[in-house]
Amino acid sequence: MKKLGTAYIMVLSLIVGGQALADGAGIEGTLIKIEDQYYSVKDDKGEVHRMLYDEKTRKRGGEIKQGIQVELYVHDDRVSMIEVIK
Repeated sequence: MKKLGTAYIMVLSLIVGGQALADGAGIEGTLIKIEDQYYSVKDDKGEVHRMLYDEKTRKRGGEIKQGIQVELYVHDDRVSMIEVIK
């Protein structure tokens, strides 16, 4: 039972820690898809990040469209700002 409790705490720490790390973080890469209020960005490691945006999401640096280089700023599990990288 002690092992189960320890495993539970480790998993919970990873979940909470991952969210805290993502909050306020920037994700840089190529905007590969805009669909159903989600931006999908492929970073330089080849990972695809699918992040929720809404009407409060600020846009900076130009037109937001597929195929451009962007940086997403994440806050509370949504995109707070998307910036076009030139």
